[in-house]
Amino acid sequence: MIGDRTAGFDVSAQGTTGVGGRGGIVTGCVVDGNPGDGIALGSTPGPYAFHGNRISRNGRYGYRRHNLAGGDQEAAVGIVLDSNDIRDNALDGVRIDAPLHEPALFGNRVRDDGHPRTQTRAPRITDAGTWTGGRVSGNDFGGNASAATRLDSAPAGGRRRDNDG
Repeated sequence: MIGDRTAGFDVSAQGTTGVGGRGGIVTGCVVDGNPGDGIALGSTPGPYAFHGNRISRNGRYGYRRHNLAGGDQEAAVGIVLDSNDIRDNALDGVRIDAPLHEPALFGNRVRDDGHPRTQTRAPRITDAGTWTGGRVSGNDFGGNASAATRLDSAPAGGRRRDNDG
C-alpha cells in the first residue's frame, strides 16, 4: 500500500456500492508514502482491526476515522489499532473526525522521529469525533511536533492508562 493516489487503505462509501466496508482485518502491512491518509476509515459501522502495520510518511494523517456526506453517519464500533508503528506522517498520527464507540488502542508507537518533526500529534479527537467507552493503554505517544494528544472533544467512559508521551 505504497504511493497510491489518495490513501494507502481506504474504507468508505465512495466505492461502487456506496456502502462502507465491514469486518476487516489489516495486518503486517507497510502503508507508506501516500499523498493523502495512510488509512482512511470513512462511513463504516465497523468492526475493523489494524495490527502490526507500519503506517509512515503519508501526506496527511497516519490513520483517520471520518464520515462522508451521503454515507453511514453512525458511530463505528469495534475499531482496534494494536501494535502499529505510526510515524513521520505530515499531520496527526491518529485523527478521529467521526464518532467511535468502544475503540481500542493498544501498544502502538505513534511518534515522529524525523528531523524536522512533521507529525503534529499522536491521537487527536476533533469536535466532530466523539469517543465513548473503549480502552487506550500501553501506547508510546512521545516525540510529536506539537503535543502527545489533543482532545477537542473529551472521551466519555472507557479506560486510558500506561501511555507514554
